[in-house]
Amino acid sequence: MMKTDRSGTNNKRRDTYKYEVKVSGRVVHHGITNDLSRRSSELHNRWPDSKIRQVGNKTTRDGALKWERRVATKSRTNSSH
Repeated sequence: MMKTDRSGTNNKRRDTYKYEVKVSGRVVHHGITNDLSRRSSELHNRWPDSKIRQVGNKTTRDGALKWERRVATKSRTNSSH
């Protein structure tokens, strides 16, 4: 059962980071993780010259997944033009 606070909203843990990876100023990847340092190391193996930037604040896993879907949809829409 999901716990709620006094205001009636759920109090899921905000333990998920949203991030984007840029190479030469261009976003090449975006995603979510619960360990930004580890993920940054993994991504530098693929893109050695990349810069990883946290997007916004830590959020709930559900909120991060919604953000990831929105960004993916927007990326597909922009790349088709």
